[in-house]
Amino acid sequence: MSAGIDQRWSAQVERPRGHGPEGLFAASLAGPPNSGAPASGEANSSDSSPPQRNATVLVVEDQEQVLRVTERALTRSGFTVLATGSSEEALTLLDAGETVDVLLSDVVMPKVSGLELAKRARELRPNLKIVFMSGYSGGPLIDQLRELGGVTTLEKPFRPSDLVARVRQVLDSE
Repeated sequence: MSAGIDQRWSAQVERPRGHGPEGLFAASLAGPPNSGAPASGEANSSDSSPPQRNATVLVVEDQEQVLRVTERALTRSGFTVLATGSSEEALTLLDAGETVDVLLSDVVMPKVSGLELAKRARELRPNLKIVFMSGYSGGPLIDQLRELGGVTTLEKPFRPSDLVARVRQVLDSE
């Protein structure tokens, strides 16, 4: 995965001097190249153009690195992003009346699963659009997600351009 991030996001990973093999690492993401040409193996997309309207995406992901890369991709594409590492905090934001157009959540989350989050979120916001990120492409869990209706999935790992395209697709399906 780090090679994919390195190629598409101009990442630099360094090990500061004086730290052993399990020491600290410093990573910086400079963002995707703006050369106009797609990265190797990446389809040309319109992810540099702004969203059709000012849309807010609530991102729920317990893996910090995935959360930050997802947040950055959406923000750079013009979306307003609310990012959290817990389903509980996401529900608090929804209950507090935060404007959210799309809920983008990992399926497997600690304490409150993505499926349970979606069910509770729909109780608060019946028309909320939901996209699940998952490393699982099939099986009973994915079937349960689809039973909610109005839910789409994005298989991990994904390219930032695929993420932005999926969110736009969901927003355009109004």
